[in-house]
Amino acid sequence: MFDSLDSLDPTLLSPAAPQETQPRKQRQRRWHPRSFTGCFNCRKRHVKCDEKSPSCANCRRLSLDCRYESGGRFTFRAVRPAQSPRSSPRVNGKETPKPREELPQALSPEELDTAANLDIDADFETPVSHAGVDDLVLMNVSEQDTWDSQLASFFGLLPLSSPAFAEISTPDTTYYHHFIDTVSTMLIIWDTPSNSNPYRLLPRLSDSSGLLRNTMVALGAMHMANLPAMAQRNVHQRAAMEAYGFVITQLKSLRPVDEVDSELELLATTLLLCMFEKMNSADCNWKVHLEGARQIFETIYRPRPLALTANRKADQQIGSNLIAVGQTDPGLIAPMRRFLVSLMAYLDVAAACATGKGTLIPGDYWETLGGGWEYNLGAPSFQPPRAPTDRSLGQIRQSWSRLMAIQADISGFASMSVIDDNRREIMRESLARRIADWHESGPDVYVRLSTLDSIPPEESEVEVELLRAAACVQCYASACSIYLDRVATQKLCRGATEAEIATAAEYIIRLSSNFSGGLSRMAHLWSLFTAGTATTDDTQKEALRDLLTEMKSFGFKHISRALDILEYVWLQQRLYGEADYQAFTELASTALFP
Repeated sequence: MFDSLDSLDPTLLSPAAPQETQPRKQRQRRWHPRSFTGCFNCRKRHVKCDEKSPSCANCRRLSLDCRYESGGRFTFRAVRPAQSPRSSPRVNGKETPKPREELPQALSPEELDTAANLDIDADFETPVSHAGVDDLVLMNVSEQDTWDSQLASFFGLLPLSSPAFAEISTPDTTYYHHFIDTVSTMLIIWDTPSNSNPYRLLPRLSDSSGLLRNTMVALGAMHMANLPAMAQRNVHQRAAMEAYGFVITQLKSLRPVDEVDSELELLATTLLLCMFEKMNSADCNWKVHLEGARQIFETIYRPRPLALTANRKADQQIGSNLIAVGQTDPGLIAPMRRFLVSLMAYLDVAAACATGKGTLIPGDYWETLGGGWEYNLGAPSFQPPRAPTDRSLGQIRQSWSRLMAIQADISGFASMSVIDDNRREIMRESLARRIADWHESGPDVYVRLSTLDSIPPEESEVEVELLRAAACVQCYASACSIYLDRVATQKLCRGATEAEIATAAEYIIRLSSNFSGGLSRMAHLWSLFTAGTATTDDTQKEALRDLLTEMKSFGFKHISRALDILEYVWLQQRLYGEADYQAFTELASTALFP
């Protein structure tokens, strides 16, 4: 090519320039998560495997035969994501572990799971029976620890009680189990031996993204931060907001999904975020999450027939498809969907009463789409009737469902500000007639309740539960009468001039004081708040203060918000003779009192 070496450019024969001055541009590969564990196909392709059984998501997408190694190998993995914003701070490129004092302090054994402070995923290549998992529990375990291990086995977790694993305990797992064992009971309120708590089954909807799990962590941390006697509350508050922010970031980056179990997980996540905002009660962000839940709700139900029979057929077809691909337990899809519909209605009606704009989804959709009320007072889809008293509880549940439809229609009536006075009065009389008909067609337990001043001491536990449930629904009915009068007249403190309103307020306070106690009183919040907006009696105000102050110990800030609004109304009434209705509606529209 060249005649001689002399004809060459001397720069071509000089040594190459140092790499640091003229770096060679290297090939950039597209980033993707990698894993050294998982099925043979994912390990061969060096991609992340979700390690689901019997087939992972990558193999299902590529129609490959998904196989794992045999031999009973399992791998321990930390639950926290590798790129989680809640990781420990780094100093000089090394991760600095948090001091042990900063870890959340566990509650007493009666309140918090003491045997499940660890949350370790066990990836078994072959299915492991519950008996095999129970064999891993060490000897000399207390009764509480035994229950915790059974609960963990039911959720598919690995219960470990050995102190040798204490060093891998993380704050997130403490918050997670605090939600499962404590917060879930406070959310469902009627968590009794004869009922079921579907909140404890939500982890079975969670996928590898950890979206639902991190929401539970946020709720558990926020509740611990709100407990008055809890130490290091600022640590729990910071952990709750970090978990909350992590979930919001994940939600913003989600792509549309078609799997029914994924849609249910998204619906459950957004509804739990509403609960988080209700518990935090710092602003009205619950409106954003509830609107998101409405959109997901319509995505689930729009392409399917609305008739119940068609929904059940769709549930059966969905279940058979899920068996083939190894996703969520098909037996959980239909009952969990009915439960989430009732939870959506529970929050939707509460929001409608707060804003006075009607429900986001029209009609009594918890009946037409959910097949009946499944939130409070038992969940029959998860716990079928077993005793004659369950029939009475079912009647109370049905009457509450009818009352919620009236409550939702009253909120819709409040939003009709442009109709003439004659039509407005006709609609008011129609709603009042519906409330009266509701009282006349109630179950027999309501008649018995009207003859009692308090719960008889000789009553059985089941009968006490029935009386408390009946008292709760009766309080809601009286509160609906006060609520209707308030939105029709747009006036507060009407007990001073209307004997019927004063009687309804007194009845609510008496039933709440004598037929509720402890956690069951949490179900009376909206009734007590509504009674407080009508009463002018100082004795009743003091009784309401005592009831709400006692309820504040449960760690839900929206109770404090309710008392603050009532104190504002009472102060205005005392100073000026009447309260400012417009200012009240602006305050009440930011708070959620289900």
